[in-house]
Amino acid sequence: KRTLSIQSGHLHFVLHGTHLSLLYDFTQAILDGGILGFWKNTPSLRMKEEILLLSKKHLYTSSHSWLSSHTNKLNVEYIHSITHTAKGIVFSSLMHPTYTFSISSHQSHIFMILCSKISQLEHSEDVFLWRAQSFYRGTLSETKDELIIQTHRKIFRWPWASLCRDDDENSHSNTVSLRNNKGAIRIHIPSTSFSIKDFYMKHMLPHRRIEWNELSEGAKQRIFTSRYVFVRSETSVFQIVAQLDRLRDHFQLTTISAFSPVSKEQQVFVHFHTQHGQYSFLSTMTQKGENLILSFPTTISLTSQRHSPRYRTEKKAMCSLLSLDHSTNRWSSKNNIFSAQLVNISEGGACIVTPMEFSKSQRILLDIEDYPQQIICTVRYCIQHHAGEYRIGLQFYSVSNQIRKNINWQSH
Repeated sequence: KRTLSIQSGHLHFVLHGTHLSLLYDFTQAILDGGILGFWKNTPSLRMKEEILLLSKKHLYTSSHSWLSSHTNKLNVEYIHSITHTAKGIVFSSLMHPTYTFSISSHQSHIFMILCSKISQLEHSEDVFLWRAQSFYRGTLSETKDELIIQTHRKIFRWPWASLCRDDDENSHSNTVSLRNNKGAIRIHIPSTSFSIKDFYMKHMLPHRRIEWNELSEGAKQRIFTSRYVFVRSETSVFQIVAQLDRLRDHFQLTTISAFSPVSKEQQVFVHFHTQHGQYSFLSTMTQKGENLILSFPTTISLTSQRHSPRYRTEKKAMCSLLSLDHSTNRWSSKNNIFSAQLVNISEGGACIVTPMEFSKSQRILLDIEDYPQQIICTVRYCIQHHAGEYRIGLQFYSVSNQIRKNINWQSH
């Protein structure tokens, strides 16, 4: 008698108790063109219960208690900034006063998901700037000397000389990924006519450059000693996996994968990963006896800031939910097993697509085909991917050296 089930496209909601007063808002959201998301905070003694409902045209914000309820309706086109603060998510709109949606610390993912969904809606000439814990709507303009984004209250200016590319193979196709000495800059371009690749080429933006001669001896030793690297020829078709060691005036490669002897000097491209990101450089490779020799580079590119490399994969996996047995303090499977498709994987986690929806911080057991051991994971985010499918980000709870070896070897 006090429960109402609502189906909107591929989304399903169940309202009960005081939430039944939201029926009118849900109806309006469906008439707007469909419901894109529904979130509620975790109420406490200091925090009243609040609800966010996002449609293609409006953002409905509701505060509820047993005595009263209040609803705001913000036009999505008029929202010019969203900021994540200690108090919660702050919405600033042209037509309404500033509104704060209170959330607890473990609900910070709502900010990222909400901003992502708003940026993917159809907009005219607007771009969206991600900067630290803020999300701005604005217009982009380019001059000979500067990149300019003008928002409702701020104007951001960056000289081209201060910017470098911060994208890699996993970057979003509609996002300009840049970096300066103050941190990362992400600009989402909704327009399909804007070519991100042409933008980089037009302004000749390089990846972050590191001059070999400017590195200290300690940095050279730390970055370039005992690294597993991937070497690809610039003139012929071959790629080898090797261990890199820095000697006095050259690098020495100890090959790990199968490799045919080099008859002459080769121009090669070398890349490897450290905890600071992915390094790459051009070099010259020669063979002396059984040793492969690499010349020192002039400049090195840092093409990714990821802590561990992320590899694309199409492997199948099986998952099961875990529950904590408080009597033994051990995690055990609930025996509800379901299939999943891996999208990418790294030493720190994985992204999967499944027909099951999960909540943040849930624990699951991941069993990947051809891997010798199962992995305990924590759910970091869960977003709608397609109808009946969810894209789930997993962080590995603990990873053995054998699993790390499998990830690095099988991914290449």
